[in-house]
Amino acid sequence: MTEDQVGNPIQRGHPPVTRTGAEQASGVSKPLSGWPTTIGAVSIVFGVLASLNGLYGVVSSVFAESIDEWLRTFVPAGQPTGMEVMADNPGLLAFNSFLVLVAAVLLLVLGIGLVKRRVWGAKLVPIWAVIKIVVATMGGFVGYHVAQGQLEAMSNDPDLAAMPAGFTDTMVVVGFAVGVLWGLAMPVFLLIWFSRARIKEEVSQWA
Repeated sequence: MTEDQVGNPIQRGHPPVTRTGAEQASGVSKPLSGWPTTIGAVSIVFGVLASLNGLYGVVSSVFAESIDEWLRTFVPAGQPTGMEVMADNPGLLAFNSFLVLVAAVLLLVLGIGLVKRRVWGAKLVPIWAVIKIVVATMGGFVGYHVAQGQLEAMSNDPDLAAMPAGFTDTMVVVGFAVGVLWGLAMPVFLLIWFSRARIKEEVSQWA
């Protein structure tokens, strides 16, 4: 075993250990931060789940009319199946689900990049965040439209009619607000996180 110019031990067959000036002065190597692995893993999990959701949305929208006809064989005549609005707006719902799928795949990819500490993973964050904000906002309005249509289709349901006046409308509005806020939470957080000077400096040292 020999030593390099700064006194770091060098074993045969192993590259010399490189340290920053501060680390050389203290004699202690700075440990890797854990946030890339944490955020990356969360992004991968959410990306996989959202991909499945988006794929299901595309398929169910394309075959909404067929599913509606199939469900009518199991419900009493005149009763809603819950698929009426989807069957009437397959194009809109399929397009929205496709955007969800695109955003989900991008989230999955950037999550892999973050776990591997790659610069391209961090560069994908603002791109994904903008797409996700648009998708979340659009998805909220589409969901609101679908919910309103379903309530109209179920207006003859005695259980629904027995609810207090305005209750269903309030629930639709609350669902819209919660859905949009949930969809905006992660992209806003990541935009703020990666805008920090310390995080930018660390990312600049990645491969």
